[in-house]
Amino acid sequence: MSSDKVNEFKNYLQGIISDNSPDILGTRVVFNDASSKKIVNFTNALKIPQNEEIIILFDDTLMGSGKEGLALTSWGLRYKITDRWDLSWKDMQEKFCNFSIEGLINKKLKLRNGQDDNYTAEKVIALTIASFDLELLKKILLYACKLFACNENKKNKENLQKDNKNNITKDIKFCSNCGYKLINGDIFCSECGNKI
Repeated sequence: MSSDKVNEFKNYLQGIISDNSPDILGTRVVFNDASSKKIVNFTNALKIPQNEEIIILFDDTLMGSGKEGLALTSWGLRYKITDRWDLSWKDMQEKFCNFSIEGLINKKLKLRNGQDDNYTAEKVIALTIASFDLELLKKILLYACKLFACNENKKNKENLQKDNKNNITKDIKFCSNCGYKLINGDIFCSECGNKI
């Protein structure tokens, strides 16, 4: 993932903190501290490749060791609490497009590959110790997914334009915000909601 995208995402997170308060992300969140022992512990626990940058870590361990929780990285999501799973930004955008928050006391953020009860796969984020606003996490995940996964759409657009020797695709338009291919007559991008 490009360092420009990573920096844009960090700026987005910094904007959330600046617009609210420093504790909006919670006390168990590591952000902008690459030297943190929690980052080292989480990297080792999940065997995260060295070339993958942890952007933000939600520590869900009792003693604050950083060996369990959720990490948003330059590649995607890395999760380990009772179970362990990884999900790239691209796969999240393409396959897990439905987010829901369930539960009253032990809230969970569920990422599903279908609508309502009509789904075949699900990823569950259950942060119990790292008290964190799951609505805010949902917003952050959606932003990151569009930011990192939309890079593929922009590449597709560039390839189409390069390969278009006969101007066959001159009427094809793409969103100026995320690069998603638009359908004729669209007023808003169906991918990011940007007004055309």
